Amino acid sequence: MIVFYSRYGNTARMPEEIAYEAKESDGIAVTLKRIADDIPIEVVSKDSSWSKIVEHLNYRIPTTLLEDIMHNHLDITQ
Repeated sequence: MIVFYSRYGNTARMPEEIAYEAKESDGIAVTLKRIADDIPIEVVSKDSSWSKIVEHLNYRIPTTLLEDIMHNHLDITQ
């Protein structure tokens, strides 16, 4: 699993490339988890280019809340 944050899409390229290369190897399964942005959609929607970037990112790799990643994928004991 590759967990990452990308607001404008630039950082998303690296985990996508890593996942692509890993999938080329036998026996390796890769899951990408993009952490949800903390910027309200109302703010994003005021900038059309930013809105397009977010829409494209959401299509490629939907966001996941960090709490959900931790709860569902990590063994956290207290």
